[in-house]
Amino acid sequence: MYTKETIDVFLNEIGFKPNMTKAEVKQLPSLLSPNEKLLGVLEGNLKKIHNRDIGGYGLAILTDKRVLFYRKSIIGTVTSEEIPVSKISSVSFRKGVMFASLAVITSGNEALMEDCNKEQAKRFSEKIQGIISDLGAAPTVTAAAATAVNTAAANPMEQLEKLFDLKQKGILTEDEYSRQKAKLLALS
Repeated sequence: MYTKETIDVFLNEIGFKPNMTKAEVKQLPSLLSPNEKLLGVLEGNLKKIHNRDIGGYGLAILTDKRVLFYRKSIIGTVTSEEIPVSKISSVSFRKGVMFASLAVITSGNEALMEDCNKEQAKRFSEKIQGIISDLGAAPTVTAAAATAVNTAAANPMEQLEKLFDLKQKGILTEDEYSRQKAKLLALS
């Protein structure tokens, strides 16, 4: 469980000092789940979230499970966008003369943060890229895919249909589907 003290220690370790997001930092213990590992925090101007323009300083919070964009306005309005790391297709980092920007992209969405500390944004981006690489390098076959492929009674066409249904429902990624399809076709 995260406490104010454990979060303060983490923020000191990564050299993060909030300027415009002190209220958001205070909320971190309630935003983080005990079963996730905090990997990074970044402050910046949230420009785009929920596929609409926002504008206002907030946090990007990286854990081993998700990226959370969080902003609490002066009047108490909360804006939050949670992106599971498994859904991130890419991350974009752009360094300017004084500041940097970070974009986290999924298949149907983009979250954009500007006016970030250059060094912190670079580290944050690299951590996300590392997670994406790790997920792509060691794909796991879900139990549903294994069952669909290993069902001895089903013929290959039925197995392909089951795999396709799992892909359409979002249970399998395109890569997982392609690998399992190749295995089935090799067995035919």
